[in-house]
Amino acid sequence: MATDRKTKLADPGPFLRYGVSLFLIGIAGAVDFSVPNLASRGPFLPFYLSTSLAAWFGGFRAGLFSTLLSLIMVDYFFFAPQPFWFPSLQLFRLLGVVAVMGTISFLIDNRFQSHLWRGIRGLRAKGANRRFQAMLSNAAHIAGMGSWEYDILHDRLEWDDETLRIFGISRKDFGGNIDAFFALVHPGDREKLKAMQAEAFASHGVIEMQYRIIRPDGVERRIHDRGQVTSQQHGKATQITGLVMDITESKQAEEALRASEHRWQAIFENSGVGIALADEKGFLTLTNRAFQKLVGYTGDELRELTFLDLTYEKDRPANLVLAKRLWHGDLLQFQHEKRYTRKDGNLIWVRITVTLIPGTDLNTLLAMAVVEDITETRLLEEHVRQSQRMEAVGRLAGGVAHDFNNMLGVILGHCARLLENLPVGTAEWQSALRIKEASTRSADLTRQLLAFSRKQILLPAALDLNAIISDLKNMLSSLIGDDIDLLFQPGQELGYVYGDRGQIEQVVTNLVVNARDAMTRGGKIIIATNRQSFDSQATTNLPIKAGSYIVLSVSDNGGGIEADTLNHIFEPFFTTKEQGRGTGLGLATVYGIVKQSGGNIGVETQIGKGTTFRIYLPQTEIQPIPTADQPEVLTGDACNETILLAEDEDLLREVIRLQLESGGYTVLEAQDGKAALALAKSYTGRIDLLLTDVLMTSDTSGLELSSQISHVMPDIKVLYMTGYTAEVIGHKGLSVIQEKILQKPFDASSLRRKIREILSAK
Repeated sequence: MATDRKTKLADPGPFLRYGVSLFLIGIAGAVDFSVPNLASRGPFLPFYLSTSLAAWFGGFRAGLFSTLLSLIMVDYFFFAPQPFWFPSLQLFRLLGVVAVMGTISFLIDNRFQSHLWRGIRGLRAKGANRRFQAMLSNAAHIAGMGSWEYDILHDRLEWDDETLRIFGISRKDFGGNIDAFFALVHPGDREKLKAMQAEAFASHGVIEMQYRIIRPDGVERRIHDRGQVTSQQHGKATQITGLVMDITESKQAEEALRASEHRWQAIFENSGVGIALADEKGFLTLTNRAFQKLVGYTGDELRELTFLDLTYEKDRPANLVLAKRLWHGDLLQFQHEKRYTRKDGNLIWVRITVTLIPGTDLNTLLAMAVVEDITETRLLEEHVRQSQRMEAVGRLAGGVAHDFNNMLGVILGHCARLLENLPVGTAEWQSALRIKEASTRSADLTRQLLAFSRKQILLPAALDLNAIISDLKNMLSSLIGDDIDLLFQPGQELGYVYGDRGQIEQVVTNLVVNARDAMTRGGKIIIATNRQSFDSQATTNLPIKAGSYIVLSVSDNGGGIEADTLNHIFEPFFTTKEQGRGTGLGLATVYGIVKQSGGNIGVETQIGKGTTFRIYLPQTEIQPIPTADQPEVLTGDACNETILLAEDEDLLREVIRLQLESGGYTVLEAQDGKAALALAKSYTGRIDLLLTDVLMTSDTSGLELSSQISHVMPDIKVLYMTGYTAEVIGHKGLSVIQEKILQKPFDASSLRRKIREILSAK
């Protein structure tokens, strides 16, 4: 704006320019008339002067105008009264004067205009420079970037206003040399900064530095400094120019971001649960160490896989439906339990919680899955559910077995009488024999049901597990065949378990037979024992109480057990064998015996590699009691003894009476406990033995009846019959009567031998 104003002042306008020209011509004419001698010697001199001044002040047009007017005046004054036309010589003279005066006017005008334009251009350049400097100053202030220049030879340091502002010092307080600068640098950064400065002097290149300063007000700031050698003499730097920027806030933000990333990384990598990020196509873009350990793959391997590649085939459809609903926005989050197939082929149960989170520029959204290994929990839950199912089935089986045993006792009793009375070899005798065989097999089936339902009567004692297996080894070897190797790996210093020897033998036998059936082309069965202790925190995937256990394991290298089959192997009547090759009670019997013995059972299997069953039996501190040799009972016939029979099942009572009478015993019958007690009180003779069912429909049980009769007849002996639960008997004193129990169903010879054993005992 200032330059435009000056330009307007330099151009006076046409009226002023021509007015000045006329004024100058008038002065020239006055001079010419006032000094005639001058006019006679040089009539054009005043007019030259006026024309030059007019051109100088007014420009070419004003000078040319002055020239024309001057010629007219010269012609009028110096050539009058001659006519206006001139001789040719005078005409050429006038034209020459016009050319000379015009040239003078042009040159004067051009010189003046050039001088004027340079002045205007200089003013404009100064204005532009001032605007540019103002723009640079504003930009530096906005960017927070200051500049500096250091004269090395004279130790003179120049800072602009922005640099002074950054360092928080006024120009008058700043010393303007390198020492004044280092006085503001943080003491911890001075030596390092001096070394970097020396490096910059030597390199003659660009160097960047970051350091801390302490401003005069005590505030600490972080500075980014970039300098370059801009002048040198004889190979040595003489001047350095640079820029400084206050990066305190950005550095703090960077450090906060780095700390946040570090915390996130620490949480991500050190999390106790697996974390995986997947894109919309399902590829696992990022996984933590826990997830990698969970599935057995490395991070690089997982980046080539999708979540469906890890998911067990049968669990994929449900997982895929949930994933699609999440990506389509129908769900904000979902939780799902499924199975993963590990790299080693094993299946594990996981609980995943999946949420969409902001991703990267390539993937605006990512699915984050938090994965928890719940294999042990699922196994425990499955064991609990299975135990509940088995308990329910066991109660049903126990109840059925009780009544069934009574009926089998009736059938076996009558078969025995028929076989005794019918001629051997006749068709009737053969029929009775087949009935007895079928009844005997049914009795075996009933005993298996009772073992499964844990309602068998046990005769527990302290047992050496290694000794039992050693005694069974020869029998087991002949049982499994020559194409299977049987190995026994006994543990050392096992101690003892408290259980029924017959049942423990049944457990070992059933497990070995089951292993044999799993190896159709031969193989190897390994029986091993060891001792193991568990505290409250220990886990075996089984609900085992803390304590010491003796572990019996039976392993085979057969085909393994399918996952769907594994959930049913302990259920009664479940079998994978073809019809006619098994009852489905082998493992169910093992399960019931182990549970009744206070232990637990677990199974580990791999398809194509084999199966291992582990039996956990509580270790006991009870020591085995040496058994004295008992005299062999050669006969079950009576010696004029009287037996009081108490049985609430009429058909069975009749059969037992017939069996006893055929053995020579005198039998007194009672349909329940009350009738038996009344009969004992009213009978005048001697009653040698009470044969009673443990549980009867009347209010008086066999145990109560025995106690009441003993008050009437202190010398009477007792033999109990039962086909029912050991739990009820145990509550009422099984440990006392366990040697005086006869398990239903039984035949006449077993009954008479047991009676003789009781009567002969002292």
